[in-house]
Amino acid sequence: MTTPCISIWRRLSNNPTDTTHDMRKILILATAILLAAVIPAMAQVGGMTREQFRQYKENFLKNELKLSDATAARFFPIYEDYQDKKQKLYNENQALMDKAGMASEAEYRAIIDRLQALGRASNELEEEYLAKLKTVLTYEQIFKLGKAETKFQKHILKELTRSKTKTRK
Repeated sequence: MTTPCISIWRRLSNNPTDTTHDMRKILILATAILLAAVIPAMAQVGGMTREQFRQYKENFLKNELKLSDATAARFFPIYEDYQDKKQKLYNENQALMDKAGMASEAEYRAIIDRLQALGRASNELEEEYLAKLKTVLTYEQIFKLGKAETKFQKHILKELTRSKTKTRK
């Protein structure tokens, strides 16, 4: 059985049957999901409010994707809505994983069924927002969006590490 993570990455790869890089791709996806959950908390640690952090991220993405003001004004409401919905799916997924620690066999079955449904919902959400993004961004910008998000996450982690190092000295 193929997990939703693997199926997404296979669709993006040239060879849908290639499994040699599946673990690396899953690790990257898991890291992105983890950072999506942790970054709002990091914003508080970094001294920014959630709104200040969103603005900081918007400026970063706007520069990376070379968005005009008009395009940015149309893009970010779509992007933020997608991020909020993706976060809700992630939160539900995490709640199920936390619940699984002391579950009965029947509860595990229900949890697995719900996790699969969440995977499908995540794929549907991705497809829905990809269609919306195509009306606002070029294909090149859509492609570069994922790279820009990863670059932003690395940038934030580096800034936090630098910030924590300064406070320890």
